[in-house]
Amino acid sequence: MASGINATFRQVGIAAGSLRWGRSSRARVRDAVISQLDATPLTHTAHALAHAISTGQAAQAIASAPPAARGQLAAASAGSFASALDEILLIGAMLAFAGGVNALSLIRQKDFIDTTRGELAELPAGAAATSEASLAACVGDLALPLHSAARTQCGRNVTSRHAASSSPRRSQTGED
Repeated sequence: MASGINATFRQVGIAAGSLRWGRSSRARVRDAVISQLDATPLTHTAHALAHAISTGQAAQAIASAPPAARGQLAAASAGSFASALDEILLIGAMLAFAGGVNALSLIRQKDFIDTTRGELAELPAGAAATSEASLAACVGDLALPLHSAARTQCGRNVTSRHAASSSPRRSQTGED
């Protein structure tokens, strides 16, 4: 149930974030076009042209402009889009950095796997030390058939713990 709630909130967050950032980007494009067309012959139609450009109709807006002003309008359109995209990406980068800092500070230290204890050095020579086997051996609650060297990885014999349980997987494989 928690997985379903997590997926729902993730989807709602993506939709709401896209909506909010799209509206912000559209407003920034509109404002930038209006300010760039302020001292041009297109000043009297700047608001209508800015609305058309910010709603994705830049080609139609440029085609409807007088031929002498099309270059200015195309430059204003491209410049305003680049400016809005730059600002939106900068905001996104700052939010991602803040999220990373929060994640590092809010995760408890005991939730990290300590790889400095030399647990992998305890494996016999020639034994394959994979991260999956290492993690499964340290967790110890997984009823997975493990390599015999990985069973004693964390200083305990995982096999004796699972041999007493009535795991159907263990009994089907015949492995102890």
